[in-house]
Amino acid sequence: MESVPAVFIERVTGILSLATLNVLVAGQPNSGRWAVLSIPNLSNSFDLCIGVRDGKKFSRCESDGRSLDLVDVFPLWNSATCHFKNVDFCAVEAQPNDQNPMTEKQFSALKKMIANQRRRIFKIQINSEDLMVNFADLLEVCGGPEVLHIGTNMTRVAPILKKLISDGGFGLGNMTRISLNVDNNDTELHERLIHMAVNHILKQEHKYYGILYPEKYAHLMRPLQSQLKHISSQSTIFAECLYYSHPGKNTTVTCVLNREQRLSYWWRRR
Repeated sequence: MESVPAVFIERVTGILSLATLNVLVAGQPNSGRWAVLSIPNLSNSFDLCIGVRDGKKFSRCESDGRSLDLVDVFPLWNSATCHFKNVDFCAVEAQPNDQNPMTEKQFSALKKMIANQRRRIFKIQINSEDLMVNFADLLEVCGGPEVLHIGTNMTRVAPILKKLISDGGFGLGNMTRISLNVDNNDTELHERLIHMAVNHILKQEHKYYGILYPEKYAHLMRPLQSQLKHISSQSTIFAECLYYSHPGKNTTVTCVLNREQRLSYWWRRR
């Protein structure tokens, strides 16, 4: 520990706990958190959970089945070799024993880490409206995940989604699923997302496509359906499923008209 450079100490001061700083500065033993950092085969891939209760944020990281504090990830971090694979925002019913309070300074550091990591986030999801601002911050800098799931009211993040769609920021060729709970009154966002899906399906780059959309937007799917070969239909009290294929192609397209406002789009690569 005597070889830890002073410049590193300066950069992590205010982010790391006092106990961890004591280990860095004075080489004081710590059988708890610092022991995690000495594990040689700790994966470079991390799963992050950010929870909220009574306005307070909590965080927990996992790597290779091991649970560790977010502050313990900071000194391990190398943007070239480390990455967050899954990020989950959720509400918690009681203060969790395995999650630790998260400060704004720590979240700012996390945001920079995700912005600079070289591998894309596989999945980012949120089920708590109280964390939507933080979710939007990470969504804006991550460059688009492979799987995006928003299971709560997304009014506050809608402008960012519209901008990402307009700028092509999602990079749909590298994604596999988008699942959103869109406000029924946000006609513009619904239309943009459906047009994006239709254009993507017409490229015929993948073997299987599926889209679930509110029935009030069925007219936006007709230009696509007119170019597909209808295979079969199936109706339930909740939705109507229409199955198509690309003429002359081994490609299947499933269109699901639902009675709710949820919009979901997914596909499988060849």
